[in-house]
Amino acid sequence: MTDQTSIHKELALIVDDEPTNRLVLSALLTQMGFRVIEANDGFDAINHFTVDKPDIVFMDIMMPGMDGYEATSKIKEMCGDNFVPIIVLTAMSDEDALAKCIASGGDDVLSKPFDARMLQSKINAMLRIRDLHRNVSDLYGQIRHEQILAEKIFSRAVSTYNVKSEGLRTFISPASVFSGDMVLTAYGPGGDLHVLLGDFTGHGLSAAIGALPTAEIFSAMAGKGYDGHAIMSAINEKLCVVLPVEIFLSACYVYVPNDLSHISLLNCGLPEAMYVNKNGGEISRRIPSCFLPLGISRSFPPKNSFESFVPEPGGSLFVFSDGLIEGRNEDSEEFGVHRLESSIKDEADIQNTFARIIEDISGFCQQATQHDDITLVEVPFSDKLFSHSGHSENKQSEEVWHYDSNDSDEDDSYRFALCIQGARLRYVDPLPLVMSNLKELKLSQKVLTESYTVLAELLVNALDHGVLGLESSLKTQEDGFTFYLDERNKRLENLIDGSVDIEIKISWEVDGGSMMFIVKDSGSGFAYEQHQQEIKSNNSYSGRGLTMVKALCESVQYEAPGNKVEVLYKWAD
Repeated sequence: MTDQTSIHKELALIVDDEPTNRLVLSALLTQMGFRVIEANDGFDAINHFTVDKPDIVFMDIMMPGMDGYEATSKIKEMCGDNFVPIIVLTAMSDEDALAKCIASGGDDVLSKPFDARMLQSKINAMLRIRDLHRNVSDLYGQIRHEQILAEKIFSRAVSTYNVKSEGLRTFISPASVFSGDMVLTAYGPGGDLHVLLGDFTGHGLSAAIGALPTAEIFSAMAGKGYDGHAIMSAINEKLCVVLPVEIFLSACYVYVPNDLSHISLLNCGLPEAMYVNKNGGEISRRIPSCFLPLGISRSFPPKNSFESFVPEPGGSLFVFSDGLIEGRNEDSEEFGVHRLESSIKDEADIQNTFARIIEDISGFCQQATQHDDITLVEVPFSDKLFSHSGHSENKQSEEVWHYDSNDSDEDDSYRFALCIQGARLRYVDPLPLVMSNLKELKLSQKVLTESYTVLAELLVNALDHGVLGLESSLKTQEDGFTFYLDERNKRLENLIDGSVDIEIKISWEVDGGSMMFIVKDSGSGFAYEQHQQEIKSNNSYSGRGLTMVKALCESVQYEAPGNKVEVLYKWAD
């Protein structure tokens, strides 16, 4: 009858108002190897359970005061995640009564009078379930601990790439330990800001497996000066390779140049982004998704799929994952786009709009369990974005090289030349190639930033105005910047010939150094004198870049007919 090898000194609690029933059951349990404590009603049972913490409970139903139904329910509530078997003792055979025993929290039913063999079988079954529950609980605890540790390492690895900005605000509320949403930020070599909000399929660890390669590609390419199209194309290609078919990345890429000339976006599968004007309450522009999420198809949209516009200064762009509008309350009702728009329209101060949205979604959902991560990003169209764009947060660890006359008897100089011809001009961006070379020379971040700014302007002039024959005056028309970019992309797609030559000469001196940029294009020439006159127009985009180049450099000299320029840039240590 007994199974002493499988039963250890477990503590059993017997709850029955009949002393005889307690005596009989106690004798049987003692013979089986249990230690036994007794309670004569429901109140006494709860006190014993709190103090003695038994391993198994035998509960009579019909008792004065607190009956077995109520006592069972309260003890199960006290157990929490810990499984303590409760075997209900009853002389009733009514099916409704037996069903009520189980509904109140009982794990099994034992009929009176007790049969020793049936008792033994039920105990063994309950203890097996209890041990299995403990094993599963221990395993879950170990997995939970490892997930928390992995999430800390993972979050640190991803956030390490991000930069700080006083204006940029983010809110992420994960649905589980791992968030499938991610926000990436980076400054380009010229101080321009790149932002990516990504939402992987689902949530949790499986949804986060693509985040690390995405962060690495985004940070590396943005830091080298690649444009948004190249960055998003590379991420898409990588995710197509590494992700299983059921996981993909909905993402919205945002680019804001440090001169605040425009905003460029590419929305791939996220809800429409919204630009809110500076006075608050007015959504002046919506940018819907225009392409499949990343990681589904290796084909990628052309550059003209990016939406570029010149917004009203002082406003903010709001980008969010679908978890925000799909957030649910306790009645399973979604927050929805209409409530989001109400949050925006009801807040007159743009400075408070971000907080207002968070307050409203939090108040709506309250304690309801969410089935998706909630993420919101605010990108203000103001100088606040670039308060930290000096790149101290980009974690450059290389030492800056300084000239030492004792290092070498030879001339300390460096020369780099690059020529891009024909249809390759459609695909090859020379800026990242040049910047990769300059970074190897251990120049200071200030020198790298200013040299990038200079070279970027020279290359825009060479390609846009020289090879493609675009006029800056196009930007002065209504929606001119958007028209200019569309026309540029069209001409670039049809380009079959032409060339841009770049030569850079660098010399170091004891107190600093100098860099000579020589850029030549195959165009008919650049009307340099005309652009100097256009600079005088305050509302004109024309000539602004050259004005900045002249402010940074010692000299800017064009050779007739204007398709070759030599620019001398100097720095001091």
